[in-house]
Amino acid sequence: MKQVLCLILIIGYIEIVSSQEIAFPAGWYTYEQIAQQLSTQGRVVRCDPALKQAVVLLAIKPRSWEQVCSLLERSLDLKIERVNPDASEQWILKLDPQKARREKVLRERFANILAGSGWSSGPDLAALHAIPLPVLVRETPRLTQMARELQQQFRTAAGDTVPSDSQGILTTLTETLSTYSMPDFSREIEEAVASQIDSPDEVFRHRFRLPPEWSGSRELKRKIVLLDLALKVDYFRHILLARYIAQASEPQRRIHDAVISGEHYWIVPLQISTDMITWLVGSKYFSESRKTLTGSATSNPIGVVVYCWDGTPGYVGFEVSTALVYDNWWVNLEHEKLWIKTANIEEIFRDIDETLYREYREASQKQDALLSSPVVQRSVATRLRRQNLYTWLYQWVRHLDQEVIIPLYPHRARCEDAPNLQKLLASLPDRGIWRVEQMEGVWIWRNWLAFLDRAPDLPLAALLQLARSPRTPNDWRRFARQVSPRQARWMPLMPNFPNSESLFGVEEHLGSLPLVAKQWLLFQVLDAVPQWESRLKRTDTLTIAWQELAPAKRRAWVQRLLQVGTEGLPEALHPWVWLGRADVLVQSLEQAGVVRVSRVRGGVSVVLQVGEQQWLGCVIPLKLGQD
Repeated sequence: MKQVLCLILIIGYIEIVSSQEIAFPAGWYTYEQIAQQLSTQGRVVRCDPALKQAVVLLAIKPRSWEQVCSLLERSLDLKIERVNPDASEQWILKLDPQKARREKVLRERFANILAGSGWSSGPDLAALHAIPLPVLVRETPRLTQMARELQQQFRTAAGDTVPSDSQGILTTLTETLSTYSMPDFSREIEEAVASQIDSPDEVFRHRFRLPPEWSGSRELKRKIVLLDLALKVDYFRHILLARYIAQASEPQRRIHDAVISGEHYWIVPLQISTDMITWLVGSKYFSESRKTLTGSATSNPIGVVVYCWDGTPGYVGFEVSTALVYDNWWVNLEHEKLWIKTANIEEIFRDIDETLYREYREASQKQDALLSSPVVQRSVATRLRRQNLYTWLYQWVRHLDQEVIIPLYPHRARCEDAPNLQKLLASLPDRGIWRVEQMEGVWIWRNWLAFLDRAPDLPLAALLQLARSPRTPNDWRRFARQVSPRQARWMPLMPNFPNSESLFGVEEHLGSLPLVAKQWLLFQVLDAVPQWESRLKRTDTLTIAWQELAPAKRRAWVQRLLQVGTEGLPEALHPWVWLGRADVLVQSLEQAGVVRVSRVRGGVSVVLQVGEQQWLGCVIPLKLGQD
């Protein structure tokens, strides 16, 4: 009888335990909060540190522990497993190691495709590229002299009324070239010119933007090509140096580094002669564009390549910029976007990985089948003033009593306000990478570029906590501690939309992610001002010399400035940040640095100024006297 009673009690206990269910009411959750929610029935679930700053929008109705874990694993590429067989109730929530290894391979392949996609050609420079560089250096003065003479003769032929229409310009130019006695140039230049002249007539007309009916003698064609060469020499010098520096940086490796760090710069020592540098920097572009530094940066010319992750909605890729730094001056050379439209991502997947391509096509077919579902076409009224994908879905699941799992990617959040889910999907700039499926009644949103988009180390959990806080000085201190310079480096690279408060469905203003990055940096300046809180209670404005701040805090702040990258910093600071010259930054601040603090509506304005130049400045939305 006792055995039967014990058996009944055991069965009853098992039924009670198995009936305990887990739910996630609609809202934004960090992975640490998810782990805490899963820590039930004697289990202790720990979140892997690598996931602690990630955030997910969840709405999951009551289910068993096993069902919830299965949903999370399949939709978010997670692994929820025992730490070891001997600690049966110790669990860990982490990114699936197998998926992580695959994503690393996909990132490397994608970087190779971007690096191999080539640079935009700009003007046709084929003829100039065909001329040996020493010859071009030697002949440049004669080419530029010839161009000046022709320009003068053109103005003389045109008289007081320079033609404004293309036909009039072409007629006057043809007359000028016909009467001009073109000098002979070196054999190498004449051979490069001949290769252009010998191209088919339609190719020649297209290359030099001549009308379809145009025709001319071989000598006239020669003069057109030589004039074109002369006019492009200035641009060619600038572009030649930019391309040389960029290629010397090994683009595949640098792009892969930028995937991980957000902004990556590479120093390229220039092994070229002084005469060559003189020729390269002797163009009109350099004389008009080069900028003076506050001191000597380097005794030898160096090139700098900056690979910057680009978070523009609807695209994936990088902006590559090149610069030349020499002695006490520097100049930006070229900005190039190496990116791909996310709407065309299927073609890229075919080149990256056949399995990825096949899985993506299958996901697209599943989504197409879902679009006929009645709930997809049901209307929902949205109320938030600042709308994005996540706030729209939050209202949708609450209004229609649906379930959803979608990881947070701020740069993929842009959308147009839409009456239903079908219209929403069509409005997304990044609709090419989002695919929706249903799993056990839950709407799963999968980002097929997650192998790239998971790389940005954004402090989303810290941002979520700050957005929900009263924004007191202690809230900002906690935020400053939680966010590393590496994470702060990523925030300026995010698009200005959406604002971070609307990203989490919070109505009180916080600001765009680039602005929050600046606030993070300047709050640490503010908090280094002795007794700033009590002083601001007595006066609305403070002006403090940089030297009044604690020495240790001054040094630490300069190191953070070097670590967060150049986005959002004044251009004059860029070369010193690229070169890691903390000594120059420290000297400038020590000699002429001033911090200006003012109480303003909505918070505290902080401006860091050096001499007449403002380095950084913004309003930090914080509430005094509430800690």
